[in-house]
Amino acid sequence: MRKSLFACGMISLMLVTLTACGSEDPAEEISQALHIDVSAGEEISSSDTHGGFHGDGISCVALQFPDSQVADAIAANAAWTPLPLDETAQALAYGVTREDGGEVFSAGP
Repeated sequence: MRKSLFACGMISLMLVTLTACGSEDPAEEISQALHIDVSAGEEISSSDTHGGFHGDGISCVALQFPDSQVADAIAANAAWTPLPLDETAQALAYGVTREDGGEVFSAGP
């Protein structure tokens, strides 16, 4: 009886721990994804379609900033590159169409 009670307690503890791992502040999640600090931004709108057992869905958060802090952070970050898009990024975003010997090849969205 003690072993089964201990096992149930451990399973409950693991479930609570795993559930707590998913509750992250949206600004922190955005900062990690963009590699810039967005903590000074004010959340002006938010929507989240995650639900159900697997949590599939989309999150959309709009942040407003009082000054050019984010623009300065983007300019200083080597991971962000200026426009126009390079050939690879343009192919991924818009697709590429090429003609070769009278044949048309298209790739991308």
